[in-house]
Amino acid sequence: MQEVQQSKEMTLVNNRNLAEQNLALQPRLEHKKEQLTKRYSCLQENFESYQLRKSTLGKAEAQLSRERETSVIDWFILKEKFVFLHIKPNHMIYSDHKW
Repeated sequence: MQEVQQSKEMTLVNNRNLAEQNLALQPRLEHKKEQLTKRYSCLQENFESYQLRKSTLGKAEAQLSRERETSVIDWFILKEKFVFLHIKPNHMIYSDHKW
């Protein structure tokens, strides 16, 4: 019976020691939680900024692509006009065909 009482007292002492250690670690835990919350918030802001830049870049890239296509089409049109104005009239002079 005395062994059970000693075991019970040892358990109570151990529990008290663990509770004191937990209380001693509580401020550090709270500080770490606060740091983690701030880092997460910063990460969220950076991610949102990245998404906005990605979206803006995608729109700009699409606009550049359209402008590039338009430039290529304009180049072909100018080329055809040049050919029509400078080359075909010369052929018409020396050719029996009527253009």
